[in-house]
Amino acid sequence: RNALELEQENVAILNDMAALLEQENQHRERAEILVRLARLTKSPEELCGVFFKLGELYDMFLPDARRAEAAYGRVLKLAPKHELALERLASLYK
Repeated sequence: RNALELEQENVAILNDMAALLEQENQHRERAEILVRLARLTKSPEELCGVFFKLGELYDMFLPDARRAEAAYGRVLKLAPKHELALERLASLYK
């Protein structure tokens, strides 16, 4: 198989792992998987979703305002009018 097919399979596996870890409340492990997904994801729309999920994790479950801000900032670079990311980022500054 070519490298692109393998990469797409890896993305699918990582998405499945992230979903499973979310169900099991394994937040730190899920964050690691999402970071790996961000490196492999090519679609701006999908990448926006990955960074938003990372922002939520760092905002709500793994309190790290700096990382949450960075993740939401990446969302806004990809989708400047992303209302939820704007709201979450604003709430970090309250």
